[in-house]
Amino acid sequence: MLDGFLGSASTLIACEQMDRICYGVELEPKFVDVAVKRYLEFKNNDSTDVYVIRDGEKVSYEDAVIGLEDADGTTE
Repeated sequence: MLDGFLGSASTLIACEQMDRICYGVELEPKFVDVAVKRYLEFKNNDSTDVYVIRDGEKVSYEDAVIGLEDADGTTE
């Protein structure tokens, strides 16, 4: 499944429930954060297979959060 406007990750979570693969695209940073946090809540905060693409590189969500903390000293 390809979701071109991932938003709050409803399609991603539905695909997970139906054992389907979902690729989501979201350009708005605030929606990326909402989607990932909502998906992690669904997965009981297990981020072992959660990745984001930043600047063309596949980055684990944990590393992406650390990168944001390093950039401005805070997390959102």
